[in-house]
Amino acid sequence: MFQQTAAANTRAKCSICNKANTTYVCSGCSKGFCFQHLTEHRQILGNKLEEIVSDHDQFQQTIIQKKQNPLNSSFIEQINQWETDSIDQIQQTAKECREILMTLTQKSINDIENKLIELSQKLKETREENEFNDFDLNNFQLQLTQITEELNVPSNISIRKDSQEFIKKISVISSPFGSINGPAFGNSFKFGFSGSGGQTTANTNSTFSIGSTNGSIFGSSVKSGYSGFGQQTSTNANCRQ
Repeated sequence: MFQQTAAANTRAKCSICNKANTTYVCSGCSKGFCFQHLTEHRQILGNKLEEIVSDHDQFQQTIIQKKQNPLNSSFIEQINQWETDSIDQIQQTAKECREILMTLTQKSINDIENKLIELSQKLKETREENEFNDFDLNNFQLQLTQITEELNVPSNISIRKDSQEFIKKISVISSPFGSINGPAFGNSFKFGFSGSGGQTTANTNSTFSIGSTNGSIFGSSVKSGYSGFGQQTSTNANCRQ
């Protein structure tokens, strides 16, 4: 949509060639252009639009690829790394505990073996002397029972689990995205110039529509028409999409 104004006593200059001529002012950059450089300016804007459309298409292809393989992301890599690190930490701790347990168990077995040797010597002496009573037998039985229990369940060894978290727990959190004000694309964008009868008006349509994912998602049609410019010394026309 364009607006036009006329200045009777001044001649605006083109921001490119600096010539005083019929000048059109772009509402986007607020610069004035003669007809020739206005066309070039519109071409530059059109090229920039195509670059944006191309970037958009590439981004959509990226989305399609991520939908096909959603687990291929840096977040998954972080989770996998946490899993690997946690397993390594657990295995290392388990290895250290097993080594300590083996050392303590061996020491406990040696102690029990010494007690058994001592008990064996007493039993041997008792049999040889043939001097024993109920109290002696009960005492021998009690000692044998005690060292048997110590062998099966060592009283000086236990497994303790700390109340603190050994592995730092991770979680996945979803945060709401910031909303975008207004639609991403309008129904249509209009720009261009045409005129008749001494006045300048604008009437050029550019429409965009969603296309196939196999190609560009935008099918663009740009039509520009210029005719019947008047002889006014200065005309301001808004040339925004």
